[in-house]
Amino acid sequence: MDSAGFMARLTANQEKTTPMRKTGEKPIHLKSIFTDEKETTLTYAQLPTLTLHRSPIPAPLASALFQELMSEAESYERHEWFLAGRKVQSPHTSGYYHDGQLEAEDSAAGEGYWYAGKQVNPAPRYPPLLGQAAALITPYVNNVLARRSRLAGEYAGEWRANFAAVNHYHGAASSVGWHADQSTYLGPCATIVSLSLGTPREFRLRPVPHHSSPTTDALGNSLRTYAVTLGHNSLCIMHAGTQELYKHTVPPTPTGSVDIFKPPYDSAQRWVPPEARKGYTSRINITFRFYRPDFRPYPGLAPGGGKRQGTPVCRCGIPWYVVVVVPSSSRVQPHLTPFVGSVLRADQKGKARAAAAAAAGGNGPTTTAPTDEPSPRVKDLAQALSGMIYFWQCQSSSVTGTDKGCGFFRVLDFVEEGRGPCFTSG
Repeated sequence: MDSAGFMARLTANQEKTTPMRKTGEKPIHLKSIFTDEKETTLTYAQLPTLTLHRSPIPAPLASALFQELMSEAESYERHEWFLAGRKVQSPHTSGYYHDGQLEAEDSAAGEGYWYAGKQVNPAPRYPPLLGQAAALITPYVNNVLARRSRLAGEYAGEWRANFAAVNHYHGAASSVGWHADQSTYLGPCATIVSLSLGTPREFRLRPVPHHSSPTTDALGNSLRTYAVTLGHNSLCIMHAGTQELYKHTVPPTPTGSVDIFKPPYDSAQRWVPPEARKGYTSRINITFRFYRPDFRPYPGLAPGGGKRQGTPVCRCGIPWYVVVVVPSSSRVQPHLTPFVGSVLRADQKGKARAAAAAAAGGNGPTTTAPTDEPSPRVKDLAQALSGMIYFWQCQSSSVTGTDKGCGFFRVLDFVEEGRGPCFTSG
């Protein structure tokens, strides 16, 4: 961050939300309560990329953190973007934070990040209690990952909670639509850690249909929507493969009401008698993310000492005003910057793989039209993700609403772009 301490106050890289195919079926509700004091992790056979954990955050800290972020949320904003040419706004508000180490690394490089097609100054540092929570989350998650089989493309190094997106859901109508998180700075097979605070809300996931069959997923299972209730101080980990194989949502509460949450500890982590507790109808969701060193927006060193590319630059060159706020002043300053940031996505629907196979003259399964026949059942996630590709793409249309963009499209090449180190197999 520069000496003036600029803080960006604009929307972050909103993951595109898209409607899922309506089936008329009710979601399958999965167990979300620990019934055994020794039980520390809930695993779901239906969702092999999702685990629920007893939170490593002590109860007094969790209550105080909720109140700290409720205060922060007063300045949060709604995402705005274009979908099919129509300007839409998210039904929840968000804020973004990073740790000091990420700030130091980025400051040394002298470059910034691109969000929703605009170059912005760094997000603010973690407030005190959020920083404490991140320090507890990081070793916990690394211990969890050490016990799992790793997938090709995952970062072969320590995971660190160096960035957090904080979403504020106020009341029953506040929600987020079906989406998968973008991989631009997370890289393929990302681990995203969700800490829920406040009133419980339902979290849903649904597999993306396999490109060869509209009725089954990449594992060969019938398509179903799954739901898990995330209560106060619950930790949910979306492991590698979640963003590639699923979409997720926090839907509005169908009854139109939510439980009232009354923190048992105050902002100083002191016990509060039940009769003196303040009630809230808000959920604070913190998604801790690891901005990988090999997917930073600026060039650097590749494994082995070669060159690593930054985020690819598309050809739009559209000028944009980026509004930043100087914390020591109420003065708003416009900064003119070009629109050149591309976004990294997983080929969830198999379209890029089909196009690549067709261009190569292939006639394998990636080029066949979808049928009603189920996709072949596979034995594990590694096999389900076999052949997955990722691509860089211009994102102009989601920012302008009218322009189709420059058509920039490039398949991610780990070797050519100097990415890694990565796991190559489980």
